[in-house]
Amino acid sequence: MDRSLKILQHNLNGLRARLTELIKFLSTARYDVLCFQETKLYPGVKDTILPGYRLSRLDRPGAHSKCFGGGLAIYVRTELSYQTLVLHSTEFEVNGVSLSLADGSKIAIVNVYLPPGKNVIEPSSYRNLCEQISNRNVLFCGDFNSKHNAWGSYKQDERGEGLLHFIEDNDMCILNDGRPTLIHNSSGVMSHLDLTIATSNIASNCEWQVSSTETLGSDHLLIDITYRGQIKREGTVGKPKWRIAKADWIKFTENCSQWDVQDIQDADVDVYANNVTIVLMEAVKDAIPRTSGKNRACPKPWWSDACQNAVKLRKKALRRVQRNLNTETKRTYLEATENARKVISEARTSHWHDFCQTLNQHTQIRDVWAKIKSMNGTKSTREIPVETYGDRVGESDRQKADLMAESFADASVAIIGDLVLYRSPRRNTEEERSIKTTEEDQEETMGATRSLLNVCDMEFLRSGHHPPTRRTRY
Repeated sequence: MDRSLKILQHNLNGLRARLTELIKFLSTARYDVLCFQETKLYPGVKDTILPGYRLSRLDRPGAHSKCFGGGLAIYVRTELSYQTLVLHSTEFEVNGVSLSLADGSKIAIVNVYLPPGKNVIEPSSYRNLCEQISNRNVLFCGDFNSKHNAWGSYKQDERGEGLLHFIEDNDMCILNDGRPTLIHNSSGVMSHLDLTIATSNIASNCEWQVSSTETLGSDHLLIDITYRGQIKREGTVGKPKWRIAKADWIKFTENCSQWDVQDIQDADVDVYANNVTIVLMEAVKDAIPRTSGKNRACPKPWWSDACQNAVKLRKKALRRVQRNLNTETKRTYLEATENARKVISEARTSHWHDFCQTLNQHTQIRDVWAKIKSMNGTKSTREIPVETYGDRVGESDRQKADLMAESFADASVAIIGDLVLYRSPRRNTEEERSIKTTEEDQEETMGATRSLLNVCDMEFLRSGHHPPTRRTRY
């Protein structure tokens, strides 16, 4: 299944501080990749889970609980196979992922944050970053804290000039359309610090939009990027599951009885097993329902009408600031922003307190965990981004499974190769060389036999096929 790539770019100014509104926002908006700057996480803080996404995270070097800032996070939809790019820079914070396109090529999405300051970033620093990226198709998303009228700033600085020289020298394109991306909470002044830069070969396939009202409580506006190239996907996010509780077992039995055993049997055990599978799958089609496999939006039980109204008032105040910036509109916007934060926090806390009042000795622990997860808007995921073994990369579920099996097989063979199979001590008498009959000797003999069978199994696994006689283990 192929579809255009949707990317959300946003400087959150603290991931945990925006998590409540972010989860609510993502329950109605669908993005494939989320690029966040200034997550303000540090080592020791657990990963923040977003339903339906996998995380590639980079904390600011040296950050800790009493001194933290910066930080990057890229969230990728679970149905997209990706590889984390290993990128290094001493001038700015950077992380990235590589996604597979439908035509077999790849696109790199690089997340960048340049802390504010007067230090000039030389073009060589950007060139060094590009040399670490092997993809031809590259999309840079980030807060560059650089000013230039080329992307709408009212003034320009040395950082902006250096960045523009790099963009022009490397045949890249700025996707920004000149609209501001930041509203300073202290002054209400709008700025253009968040940039999206694409290599020229994909720039014409990209669309760039900045929200006029949505900030999620940050001082930066949301940026929406669409890449019209076809992205390789692995089907739906979830997997269909059998709804056993609603199974019609009478119908299932009737369906099975319609088949004659003689029609299923075959001398070849592989064909026999396949026939049985076909019969069972046909029998359950209209007897046992299945889920759609799609992840439903996780409910937010604490989200109330008061929360919704507070967010609407904040957006309305922001529009007034954009139309007419003065002392009154700025004050109204700051008050609306603080009120929205307070209302949402109180609603969440109040809902949790109400739930705790219902707890007693009969409450099931699973109900408590279900409530905790629904409060956080999280669902467990076990998907593996990309499996690699040697110089091969597995992107589809089948490829990942094959590479994992081969990796385990080679490791097991290496371990067994180092084992010395049981060998009985040399017997000195005819009686001692007689057939063993004691339970201890029989166990030793079986141990040697099992070891030998394990070696055989490893060879069968390496060859790719198990003889039918070894399908059942002793």
